[in-house]
Amino acid sequence: MRTDREVTKGTLVIRWDYLDVQEIAREQGIELTKDEAYQKFDEIRWGLREALTEAGNIAIADNLGCEATTGAE
Repeated sequence: MRTDREVTKGTLVIRWDYLDVQEIAREQGIELTKDEAYQKFDEIRWGLREALTEAGNIAIADNLGCEATTGAE
């Protein structure tokens, strides 16, 4: 996994891909095909995007002194 990070105008970029998912799964004793690893990678990527969007909305609302409405269940 590449651990290089870039911070530009408040944006954090962490680079990783489906091969990292395969490697982590293998360390846990789970073998994933390329397709399975890519599917898991995509699920993780979308989950992170949603979580970061929610966190951003909360931070903005907090900064404005109001309550955030989120889609969290």
